[in-house]
Amino acid sequence: MKINANLVIDLRNKKPWSQDELATATGLNLRTIQRIENEASVSLQSKKALASVFDINIHDLDYEEIVKMKQYEYKTLEIENKEGFLVGIKKSK
Repeated sequence: MKINANLVIDLRNKKPWSQDELATATGLNLRTIQRIENEASVSLQSKKALASVFDINIHDLDYEEIVKMKQYEYKTLEIENKEGFLVGIKKSK
């Protein structure tokens, strides 16, 4: 599952702990801590261990994707109507 890796790094730095110290505190492997911080990927058990060590709710570690709305630019064109412009199109009566 995805995790807010930036929050994990911020909380770790506030302690101030190295990745190795966080691994010891949580009972996780150093490589697991590195993966969590670099790839933002975590198991439920690891997420629970981190929440416990940082004394926060497990849901505080949830990854929230920020959805940016696309901005579109609209332009209008004015075209002069010249005779013969719509050649071959029959007008309905």
